[in-house]
Amino acid sequence: MNYNQLQKFLKKLDKNKFSIKIIGKTWMGKNIYAVLYEKNPSFLWSILSAGIHARENLSCNLICHQIMQLNKQNIDLKCNIAFLPMINPDGIEICLRKTQNFNKKWQKRLKNILKNQNNCMFKANFRGVDLNNNFDANWQNQYTKVASPCSHGYYGKKPFSEKESRAVAEFTKKISPFITISYHLKGEEIYYDFFQTGRLRQRDKKIAEIFGYSTGYQIKSTENFSSGGYKDWCVQKMKIPALTIELGDDNFSHPFPATEFKQILQKNQGIFDCLNKSLLVYNMFEEKLMEEKFMTEALCLAKIAYKKDEVPIGAVVVKDGKIIAKAYNQREHGDATKHAEIIAISKACKKLKDFRLVDCDIYVTLEPCTMCMGAILNARIKNLYFGAYANKQNVLSSEEINERSGLNHKTNITGGVLKQDCENLVKQYFAEKRK
Repeated sequence: MNYNQLQKFLKKLDKNKFSIKIIGKTWMGKNIYAVLYEKNPSFLWSILSAGIHARENLSCNLICHQIMQLNKQNIDLKCNIAFLPMINPDGIEICLRKTQNFNKKWQKRLKNILKNQNNCMFKANFRGVDLNNNFDANWQNQYTKVASPCSHGYYGKKPFSEKESRAVAEFTKKISPFITISYHLKGEEIYYDFFQTGRLRQRDKKIAEIFGYSTGYQIKSTENFSSGGYKDWCVQKMKIPALTIELGDDNFSHPFPATEFKQILQKNQGIFDCLNKSLLVYNMFEEKLMEEKFMTEALCLAKIAYKKDEVPIGAVVVKDGKIIAKAYNQREHGDATKHAEIIAISKACKKLKDFRLVDCDIYVTLEPCTMCMGAILNARIKNLYFGAYANKQNVLSSEEINERSGLNHKTNITGGVLKQDCENLVKQYFAEKRK
């Protein structure tokens, strides 16, 4: 697909289903289009992109086929999709046209960049920069070692030196997608990693496996020989899942034969189902990451208590994703009621000017005692998250108090968040006390 064909295709779309935005201009003055399919204003966005490498322009056809599916069918989607069907239209024109068809000024420039190479092998943009090496993600680790404008492999003078990479990055930041999918050719492989760790890595690998199972493509690690890529930047800077999907059998050479497009279509027909499943995984991990984030705050408060020779327990009250009150144990000040939970609940009530904390959550490093659990229930707190389990004999657990309280309100309880860290702190405190 070339730029003129793309423009004709976009004109045929149902304007009631799609909005077409120009997110930037290339060095040759061409538009970089985004085709927005907004299923629901409250849904999260995803980005599907193609054509960042000129010679891989067959990937643009796949994006357009996906757009046409949505244009003709009512597909059950749980997210919005922003399609970037052709990120590098200048490079694609260079790849598909003969050099002599350009004006003399451009012919001279292209001659210096191509260095007698065949146009059909061209990957870069008009200025000879490989756009998928021009993003600010370990850009300094330039694995190709290409020092000047070239048909492929040149990183540019600095990150985001190119109009196209800047436009894509700014658009990505603007819509804040939960995932990006970048189509390339060739290899039938999926790349997902770029030095993410912990739950982020678990999340992203799980999502890559969803696409791997659907397409039959192999999941591979590329982080040790990749830098400056759009996927790399999304993972490193945006902290979101980002996949590079290499379409097509690696046995074929560039330019990839159009006769193989049917095979690519067949293997990638489950894209919308994959996005729905990926959203479920993303949301599940977001909940876990949020739990750990606020429990970490509670742990910091528990450490303050530790330094003040108090039993190391910390608590935070959260509303609408923000901490509105925090506290640590202060019983040694001479007040038996000054548990972290009681103090935090009292602060939250004062802040909201209401004893009902209906839409609030509380995070505490140790399972609440009977007194604190009673306060949590009476404050109508929605969710309780705690770290270490109390494990005391002949004492009711938080779950038992919740069930037997006789109150109409019941609190949702999740235990074991950062359990080991919370448990170790309490054990260390009492071990020192026994010395």
